[in-house]
Amino acid sequence: MPTVALAPVEVIAGRYEVKAPLGEGGMGAVFRVLDRELDEEVALKVLHSDLANTPEALHRFRREVKLARRVTHPNVARTYDLGLDESRRFITMELLRGESLAKSAREGVALGEALRVAAGVARGLAAAHAEGVVHRDLKPENVMLCGERVVITDFGIARAERAAPGEREAHATVAVIGTPAYMSPEQVEGLAGDGRSDVYALGVVLFELLTKRLPFEGETAIAVATARLLRDAPDPRTFVEVPDGVADLIMRTLSRRREERPDAQTMVDAIDELRGLGGASDGAFRGPGFGLGSEAFAELGQQSSTLESRDVRVAPFDGGATHAALAADLTRAVEDAVATDKSIRLVRGNLPFPDSRTSSAGVSAPPVARITRGDGRTVSSGDLGAPPAMRPSTIPEAPPSGAGASSLTPRSLASRAQVIEGTVRVSGPNARVRVRLLDTNGAVMDVDRIDAPAADGFDLEDLVADRSLALVRKRFTAGRRGPAGPLAPRFERAREHYERFDLGNLLIALRELEMLHAEAPDDAYITSLLANALVRRWAQEGATEAALLARAEDLTLRALDADTDIPDAYYAMASVRQAQGDVFGCFRAALEAQRRGPRFYEAHHIIGSILFEVGHIADGLRRIELAARLGPKAVVVQMRLANAVALMGDRTRSEEILLRVREEAGPLSTVVAELDSAAWYGDQKYALDLAERVMGAPAGASWRRSEPILRAFADGSLDKPQTREAFRSMTTDRTAPTRRAAMHRVAADFLARLEMYDDALDHLTKVSQMPVMIYLTWLDKSPSLDPVRAEPKFAEARAKVAARVASMGF
Repeated sequence: MPTVALAPVEVIAGRYEVKAPLGEGGMGAVFRVLDRELDEEVALKVLHSDLANTPEALHRFRREVKLARRVTHPNVARTYDLGLDESRRFITMELLRGESLAKSAREGVALGEALRVAAGVARGLAAAHAEGVVHRDLKPENVMLCGERVVITDFGIARAERAAPGEREAHATVAVIGTPAYMSPEQVEGLAGDGRSDVYALGVVLFELLTKRLPFEGETAIAVATARLLRDAPDPRTFVEVPDGVADLIMRTLSRRREERPDAQTMVDAIDELRGLGGASDGAFRGPGFGLGSEAFAELGQQSSTLESRDVRVAPFDGGATHAALAADLTRAVEDAVATDKSIRLVRGNLPFPDSRTSSAGVSAPPVARITRGDGRTVSSGDLGAPPAMRPSTIPEAPPSGAGASSLTPRSLASRAQVIEGTVRVSGPNARVRVRLLDTNGAVMDVDRIDAPAADGFDLEDLVADRSLALVRKRFTAGRRGPAGPLAPRFERAREHYERFDLGNLLIALRELEMLHAEAPDDAYITSLLANALVRRWAQEGATEAALLARAEDLTLRALDADTDIPDAYYAMASVRQAQGDVFGCFRAALEAQRRGPRFYEAHHIIGSILFEVGHIADGLRRIELAARLGPKAVVVQMRLANAVALMGDRTRSEEILLRVREEAGPLSTVVAELDSAAWYGDQKYALDLAERVMGAPAGASWRRSEPILRAFADGSLDKPQTREAFRSMTTDRTAPTRRAAMHRVAADFLARLEMYDDALDHLTKVSQMPVMIYLTWLDKSPSLDPVRAEPKFAEARAKVAARVASMGF
């Protein structure tokens, strides 16, 4: 077939200046051209000259344009126009900058990338099929990877499933059209294909991406094509390790009987399920209770906003005069266990209600004690049997949060804390420990009795501590949060190191989790936490090691395949999506986590943060507040709450929260949140204090570079070039996208405070172009940005962010 030749600088139809050839196919050649009228580059496809005068080819050429123009979707290449230049027929199309999927198909890709690509192709096919258009030649060469965008190209042999009224069907006798390796069985037989023929081809592509081979092979194209008529496709698990859910989906798409294959939209939903995004594809935000039910969410919020909190006090265990030392040891063991558990918080202070210990059967009751209540009154433990309403007094309510109120006093903490209490008795060689969990009114919520040898002191302490924690977790968590059996203690130690955030502890956690994963590769809890730890390491080490993130995604997908009922796997997927800059994917995965764990504070934290940022302020704050109550020891959640209330103008409450976090987690634990606050408050003394603390940060911490800026702001010694360079280094590409966006926001805030308005607007422009930037509330509420809000650049940046938020359906 003769080659279409166009010389550079040649102008087609007086409008399109040829720049370079892009490729050639069965119907024509494609060139990169400059549209002189619009001053932008497009792709131009010219029909082969020997086909230009063929009526059928011309008909197909016209139909290609008509069909392609009917499909408008981000995953389908856009077609613009049909034209004639002398005897040359051409169409103009969107110019795609990227590479075809062909190389990836030959070399193979990671599981997460394969599913991402397949999801994009399936979405494009679903849009085409909804318009009655079937591609009929889907293959890796007809799929373009343009950054994060996956685009189906070349509808050159597409046909309508139904001819338009009065239009002659192009193929009254159906010809075998397509590429043999990717044809469906019905296409090989010469039968009319439909959308499920494209789904078959997508199944072949997904098989190839994962296994680096085709499901059917042969010496000739005919042998390859006919093999699918004679036998079923092989299972991809024959060649590589693939999660069962993925393999099952591929096998369904490769069914010889088209009625057994899913359609393209079902394929989208199935892949989203496998990726931890739920099955409601492209669903818009549906309110704060989405995924839980508005009534259930309201009930959960009401429960968590009462005195029934996640704060726990350990009352001194009572061993009587004889076993007081053993009782004291058990008290300390339980306190230590509570103090190190992430999901609850140990508080100290006087009992807010009378001690409720009563005697166990067969054991003498302890002597009557005088107990000091949180309101300063004393009562006798003999009053314990009375219902809460009949006791000497009621519990004082904690003062409301907000300006002028503090939630940090021992009295307020104790008055909203639950209590673990116990009695210890020894009879012969055996000890009996009775443990009770009391609610904030002193009512007994749960009881456990432990019988064990008294001589094994350390073992008894560990047993009582574990069983005491179990009482709390059973009532106040979404269920088990780790593997059962002998792996549980090692897993909890790894989790403790993981929660400490710094890289040293993170590496310790990773070593332990890698060993646990080797011993229990199918445990979804271990796999999920390992994935989260890899994401955190990727972010802390500069976000440059793509293999870490790819492995984290692979592990998460396998955790989801192993157990779809635990929220941990979906939270891991939310972390992966956030690291990838996929905000809506992160949101959807968090919703799935919340569905499976209504008290899973990590999910409420992500959902609330995103809602708050996109402008659903009340709903977002409600979620963040709930997350903070459910996870009182989670530093990142408390910082998020402090940041949100500070932005809304409640400085007093924000500082109270940050003070409490610093007291529990150290002076550097709140620096990230306080960088925002320093700019918003415009408080020089605050900035100087923060600068002193920042100097104690690890040398590699990105926010340590803010120290000279904070000092300059505090004492007025502004060096503009130095300030610009400091913020440039803080916003380098060698950080995770979300962290880089946060640093751009900090830069804009500080530069505006320092009256470097052009520089502030430059950072606003840059952050507005980042896919992860959705923080409309900051743009609208930050007091630092007041001087630049009237500027056109600010309006343009906000418009970009608002359009991005709207496109996500929020």
